[in-house]
Amino acid sequence: MICGHAARHHSVNGNNRIQKFSSDGTFLTQWGSAGTGVSQFSNPLGIAVDSSGNVYVADSGNRRIQKFKLQNHREHRGHRGKQTSSL
Repeated sequence: MICGHAARHHSVNGNNRIQKFSSDGTFLTQWGSAGTGVSQFSNPLGIAVDSSGNVYVADSGNRRIQKFKLQNHREHRGHRGKQTSSL
């Protein structure tokens, strides 16, 4: 869970969606589903919010970062990655 702009963004392992809550815990919105398309996720593991309110989601199963703007406008950045080695 990452806090930013007085809101909390949360991802629960296995549900492939992002939920946004106000600073007092009130549910605001959610987005995402399982898949490989824009606004779809496969095991999102990390969330970050920048100073402009953009939300970045580490979509680990699809090996990409997706960027979402704060005003419900969703913007996709990146493409499905390719694993070059294992850790």
